[in-house]
Amino acid sequence: MKLTSHYMKMQHTLVGLTVLLIFIVTSAFLGSADPFLEMLAKLEAYNKNNQQEKIHLHLDKPYYAIGEDIWFKAYVLNTVTAEPSQISNTLYVDLINDLDSVERQLIIPLSFGMGWGDFNLKDSLAEGNYRIRAYTRWMQNSGSEYFYDKTIKIGSSLGIKTLATYTYNEEGKVNSLLKFTQKNGTPYALKEVNYEVYFGGKPIKGKATTNSKGEINVGLTNLNENAPQTGRIVATLAISNKEKVTKVVPIKLSSNQLDIQFFPEGGNLVENIPSKIAVKVLGNDGLGKNIMLSIKDQTGTELSKIETKHVGLGSFILNPLPGQRYTAVATFADGSKKEIPIPKQLTAGYVLSVNNSDSSKVSVKIMISDSLLGKGDLKLIVQQNNNVIFSTKASSERQVVAVNFPKEKIRSGIARLTLFTPDNKPAAERLIFISNMSDKLDIQFENKPGESLRTAKITTGFKVLHAGKSTPGSFSVAINNISKVETDELNESNIFTDLLLSSDLAGYIEKPNYYFLNDDVQTRNNFDLLMMTQGWRRFIWNDFLDGKTNAVKFQPEKLLVISGKVTTSGNKPVARGKVTLLSSSSKFFMIDTLTDENGRFAFREMFFGDSTKFAIKAETDKGKNNVNIQMDARPRQLVSRNRNSGDIEVNVNEAIAGYLTKSDNYFNELRRLGLLGNTINLQTVEIVGEKKKVTESLNFNGPGVADYVFTAEQLETKQDLRQALVGRVAGLSFRLNNEGQEIPYLNKAQTSDNLSPMKIILDGMEINADMIGDIIMNDLESIEVLSSTGLSFVYGTNGGVLVLTSKKGKRDSKNISAAPGILPYQPAGYYTARQFYMPKYEPNKTSNLSDYRTTIYWKPNIITDKEGNASFEYVNANEPGTYRVVLEGMDAFGNLGRKVYTYLVN
Repeated sequence: MKLTSHYMKMQHTLVGLTVLLIFIVTSAFLGSADPFLEMLAKLEAYNKNNQQEKIHLHLDKPYYAIGEDIWFKAYVLNTVTAEPSQISNTLYVDLINDLDSVERQLIIPLSFGMGWGDFNLKDSLAEGNYRIRAYTRWMQNSGSEYFYDKTIKIGSSLGIKTLATYTYNEEGKVNSLLKFTQKNGTPYALKEVNYEVYFGGKPIKGKATTNSKGEINVGLTNLNENAPQTGRIVATLAISNKEKVTKVVPIKLSSNQLDIQFFPEGGNLVENIPSKIAVKVLGNDGLGKNIMLSIKDQTGTELSKIETKHVGLGSFILNPLPGQRYTAVATFADGSKKEIPIPKQLTAGYVLSVNNSDSSKVSVKIMISDSLLGKGDLKLIVQQNNNVIFSTKASSERQVVAVNFPKEKIRSGIARLTLFTPDNKPAAERLIFISNMSDKLDIQFENKPGESLRTAKITTGFKVLHAGKSTPGSFSVAINNISKVETDELNESNIFTDLLLSSDLAGYIEKPNYYFLNDDVQTRNNFDLLMMTQGWRRFIWNDFLDGKTNAVKFQPEKLLVISGKVTTSGNKPVARGKVTLLSSSSKFFMIDTLTDENGRFAFREMFFGDSTKFAIKAETDKGKNNVNIQMDARPRQLVSRNRNSGDIEVNVNEAIAGYLTKSDNYFNELRRLGLLGNTINLQTVEIVGEKKKVTESLNFNGPGVADYVFTAEQLETKQDLRQALVGRVAGLSFRLNNEGQEIPYLNKAQTSDNLSPMKIILDGMEINADMIGDIIMNDLESIEVLSSTGLSFVYGTNGGVLVLTSKKGKRDSKNISAAPGILPYQPAGYYTARQFYMPKYEPNKTSNLSDYRTTIYWKPNIITDKEGNASFEYVNANEPGTYRVVLEGMDAFGNLGRKVYTYLVN
C-alpha cells in the first residue's frame, strides 16, 4: 500500500498535534532547572529511541482440523506513532505444538507493516492445542511476553481417539483416567502404554496396560495451593509390535482451589482514605470464577458483601482505619468458606481515584494523607504507548485535588496515569481504557447478500471512511459457514483485542472481545475492573529512573542477511579474502564481497524465497581456495510456556467434535482425491528433466538434487555414456578432444563456439576423460547431470558436471563435504503465500461438484482506492447454512476497522 504526499502530510500533522499537546501542558513548567521537565524530556528521548511493535494476525477461522490450511494476514503497528510499522520488514510466524516445539516457521515479508501467509496442516501432525506465535527481530529485544501468541485447537477425524478425565478425592489426590479407542469407538484393550507426566518438578515415568475399555489410570500428585495450573501427559500406545502412537494429553485442573487477589486503586491502601479495591478470582484452570465475598474487620463485623459476576471480577469500597486489619470471607459453590487477608494499609500516602465513565473527559481525584500536606507539588503524567499525552502539577496544600483532561484527541487504547511525589518518585498508578469512536474506521458494505443460493457468485463492495472522509487502507476478509464452524464471539480475538488490549496487558485475558462488543454501563465497569487487575508490562518506572535500558541485541530487520566467516585450514581468519555468492534458483545472479580483518563477510539487504539454493565460494587475497567457510546460524527464539492456559482444551477432539463430524464429508473427499495433508489449494508444480529419487550419492548439492537423474534401471540397457545421455539431456554432446578422446560437452548458448567440457565425478572423485571408455553401465547406480550454473558452481565450473555413483561406491551422503573453498547453502527465505482455492461454477447451472468448504473465502490484501472503495468476489459453497463475513484492516494512519455480518444460504 502506497501513501500519497497528501496522506504523508496528514501523517506528519497528527504527530505535530501530539507534540503540540505535550508542549501546551508542559509550558507552565518552563525552566531548565525543573527536574520534572527534565524527566519529561528524558521520557520523550527514551520513547523515540525505544519504539516498539505490536502484532495482530487475522486468522480465517477459530479452529482447524488436520488436512486443512491456516490462512493469516499480519498487521504490525508502531507503538509510538500508532501507525503501520516501518521499523521491521521481516516477520517470523511459528506453528508450535503442545510439546512446546516449533513445527514450522514462516518468514513473511512486510510491506508498510503488513504481510500474509499460510500453514498447511499435513496428516503427519497430531491433534492438540497448538500455538501461533509471531514476532520481529526488533521485538526480541523486549522479550517474548510482547509477541503475538494465540492458542488454537487442531482436531483430527482420523486415527486414535484419546479421552482424559481428572478426578479428586477428599485428600486432594489427583487421578487421571486415559481412554484409548479407535475412531469408531472400539477400545484398544490390553495394550501397553508408556507415559511421562510433566506436572511440576521432575517428569514422572510409568508403564501401564489398558483394560477391556481401553483405559489406564495415571496418578498425578496431591493438589495444594502451590500446585501448577497446567501440565501434560505424554503417552505412547503400542498398537502392535511395529506400530506405536504418541499422544499428548494436557493436564488442566478444575478444583475448589481458587486464587483470590485484591488490587487497591492506585496501588496501596492508606489509612483514613476511602479506596476502591478490585477483586480477581481465578481457578487453577486459568479461568475466572464467580463467588460471594464478605468483607469483615478484625472484630468479625461485616462491612460489605459482593459477588463477582464477570470472569471472576468485582470491587468494593473500604476506608481502612488506623491499626485495623481486614479480611474477605469467600463462599464457594459447595458451601465451603475461606478467609483471605486484604492487603495492609499504609499509615501515610496517596490514593489515585479515576472516573472514566464520561465519554468526553477523564476525572481524577488525588487524595493525600494529613502528614503529607504542604510538602510540595505533586505531578500527574498520562501516557499512552509510552507517549506523554497529558501532564500537570498539583498543589499538595489540600487533601483532595481534582484534575480533568479531555479524551477528544486521545486515541483508543490503554492509558497509564502515574502520580509523582514532590521529589519525583512514582507514588500511585492506574490504567484506564480510552474508547474513542472518532479514530475507528467506518466500514459501509454495499450489495451484501441478505439471502442467496448455493454455488451462487457473490460480488460485495464496501466503502471505508474516517471522520467522515474516505481513507486508503488494506483489509483482509474471511467467510465461514458458521453452521459448521461455530464461533465463540466473546472469546474471539480480533484486530481491536490484539492491538489495543492483549499486546499491552500481562497474562491471559478471558473473553477479550466481550469488552468491544457493547458500550453499555455494565461492560464499561467490567472493562475498568480489568484495567485495575491486569498489570501494565511495557514500561517499568524504576528501571527508567535508574537509567536502565534493554540491551539491543537485535537490530531492526529490513531484509535478510547471509553472513559467515572464512578461515584457513589452521582456523585462522582470512582477511581481505574474496567471497562470491551465486544462485540460479530463479534468476541467475552472482555478487562478491571481501572479508574484514576477522575473516567475516556479509551480504545484506537480501530478498530471496524459502527454496532458494546458493553456492558460496571463498578464496584468500592471493586466490588460494584451501579455506573453510562457516555460515552464521539465524538466532532461534526459545519457546516460552503457554500463557493462554485458559484456552487449553484437555480433549481437543471432543471440544470440536461437532465441527469434525460436520466436516467429515470434506475430509472424505480430500482422502478420495488423495489430497489430505496437501489440501485442494493451488500448488506450484515444477518438472525438471527426468528427475528420479536418489538416496545415496556424493553429489555436493545433495542426493538427487540435479537437473537430470538417471537410475540403474534406466542405464542397464545402455552401452555407454553417449547412448545414455545424448538426446536426453538438452545441449549435451560428445566430441573428440585433442588427444582423440570422446568427452561430454555442454552447449548452453546453442552455438558451436560456446562449448564447455563437463567435469566427470565418479564416487566423489574427479576422473580424467581417458577413463570414460572404461565405465561399465551395469556397474552404475545412478547418473546425476548438473547442467545449470547454480548446481554446477559448487564444483568450480559452469560447464556442467556428471556425477556418477557406482553400485559398489554407494556411501553415506551425509558425510560428504563440498570442494575446497566452495559451500552449497540453502538458508530459510521469505515464504510465498499460496492462493486460496475456489471452485468455478457455470452460471445458472446446477452443479453436482462436492464442495464442503468451511472457509468459503479468504483474501488477505484488499486495497481501497482513493475514494475508500473496494470490492471482492467469491462463490458460495455447495452447502446451505449461515455464512459469516469478517472484514478487518487498517488505514495508512493506523486507524483500525472491523465489520461482521451474516447471511443465509439455501
